[in-house]
Amino acid sequence: MVSNPAFAIPAVLPHRTTEASAYSAWDEGNFCPGLPQTRMMDLTVGSDLVPCGAYVRVCLMSGKRCVVARRTDWGPGLTAKRRLDMNLGVIRALGYRSLYHWGARQVRWEPAGNPGRTVASTR
Repeated sequence: MVSNPAFAIPAVLPHRTTEASAYSAWDEGNFCPGLPQTRMMDLTVGSDLVPCGAYVRVCLMSGKRCVVARRTDWGPGLTAKRRLDMNLGVIRALGYRSLYHWGARQVRWEPAGNPGRTVASTR
């Protein structure tokens, strides 16, 4: 049987993009069963892009800063544009001072394995 190259799976998946909003785990709650409580400065996200407890690598569109964060919440809800809510710890690690300064921005994301380094710079 001859394989069709049009249906071949690429060796490296392309980066995905989405709009990401910011939130603060002010209530220090957690919505994924079996995970520790989320605190305000944890590197955590809310999303439906990866399973609960999985890690996701989030990068600025410039690619200058990336953060590996754990999914501990369900995310921004059923909006067409936003698929990622980032906790204050992620926002700060990406170089922004506050949730206000972040607002909502386009980011690149990809599933991540075991996070060796939480913040990386390509410079």
